[in-house]
Amino acid sequence: MKKKVVILQPYIAPYRVNLFNEINNFDDIDLYLLYFNKTEERRKWNNTPICKFKQVQLHPVIFHFNYEKNITIPNIAELVRFLIKIKPDMIICSPNIEGMVLCYLKNIFKYRIASWMESTNITEKNISLIKKYLRYNFFKNINHFIIPGKKTEEYLNSNKYIKNREKLYFAPNTIDQEKYLLTENEVKNKFENIKHLRFLFSGSLIERKGFHLLQKAFQDLSGYSFPYTYELNVAGSGNLPEYQIQHVNYKGFLQGDEYRELFKSSHVFVLPSLRDCNPLTVVEAINAGNILLLSDAVGNYPEFVKGNGFVFKSNSKNAIKDSLFKLMNLNNEVFKEIALKSISIANNINHKNSALSFYQAMMSK
Repeated sequence: MKKKVVILQPYIAPYRVNLFNEINNFDDIDLYLLYFNKTEERRKWNNTPICKFKQVQLHPVIFHFNYEKNITIPNIAELVRFLIKIKPDMIICSPNIEGMVLCYLKNIFKYRIASWMESTNITEKNISLIKKYLRYNFFKNINHFIIPGKKTEEYLNSNKYIKNREKLYFAPNTIDQEKYLLTENEVKNKFENIKHLRFLFSGSLIERKGFHLLQKAFQDLSGYSFPYTYELNVAGSGNLPEYQIQHVNYKGFLQGDEYRELFKSSHVFVLPSLRDCNPLTVVEAINAGNILLLSDAVGNYPEFVKGNGFVFKSNSKNAIKDSLFKLMNLNNEVFKEIALKSISIANNINHKNSALSFYQAMMSK
C-alpha cells in the first residue's frame, strides 16, 4: 500500500518540480504538493515543468509585505478538510505558520512530521523571542529533519532543537542538471589560454545579497592592472540602483537558455550575501564549471567550496576585493584545475540523490 506524503510549500517553484517528480517515482509513495501562497515580487518565474504528482492549493488571506516576502493567515477549516479527505501518513513542512498549524494537528490526525528547512544561525540571528519559542515547540514534535547541509545542522544543534542525529537527512538544493552541466573537455576549453575573465553575479539586486558591496569592490578595482582584462555580468533585478561602473554589465532578469548560457560562458561566480540560506545559483554555477567566490554567510558554502574557489568574510567590501585580487593573480592552469573540481562536486548533487534522502526520511520509523 502506498504511503500518502504531503509536502507543504508556499508555491510551485519550477526548480523543485523535477525533484518532486523523482520522489513521486518511488513505487510506494503517493505524493501531494500542498501550496498556500503566491510568489513574492522578486520571483519572476513563468516556465514550470510538467508536474507528475498531485497538487492542492489552499486559500489563506495573503498580504504583500515587501519585495521579498508575503504574509499569510491560514484558513484552518480548509486545512482540516484537506486532512480529513487525504488522511496523510506523513507531512513534510517548515516552521512557518501553516507548518505550525499542521504540527499541532498531528496528534488528532495521526500523521508523522518531517521538517524541511534551510535556516542557519546567520539567517535566524535576529528572530524574536516569540518566534524562538514557537520554533522550539514545533521542533520538539518533529520526527525527522531534511536539511541541505552543515550550516543548518549547526543551527539546529546550537538551539538544542535536535537531540538525535539519526533523525537528520541531507538533501541539498538541486537543478535540472542536464541543462547546465559541462563536460571536463568543455570546462578545459573554456579556461584555455584565457585573457579575459568573465565574472557573474546572479540574484536579486537587494541588500541581503550584498550586491551593493560587490558594486563598490568592482569600482575600486578600476585603478589597478591585472594579468587579465575582466568584466562582471549581473543577472537579476531588484530595488538597489544600477550604478554605472567600469567593467560592470547589467543584464536584467534572465531565464531559459539565455540565463543558462551566461553561466556556461562565465569563469567565476561571485555571491557576497550578508545572509543566505541555500542559494540555488551556487548549484547552477558549479554545474557550469565556474570557480566560486562566496561570502561566509552563504549557507551552503561548506558543501560547495572544496578547493574550487574562495570563501571571504561577509559584509566587507575589502574582503571581496582581496578575493578578487587573489583570483586574478592565478594562472590559466590553476584556473582550469579549480574549475574541474566544481563539476566534480556537481556530479553528486542531483535530483535522484536528494529524492533518495527524502524517501529515506519518509520510510523511517
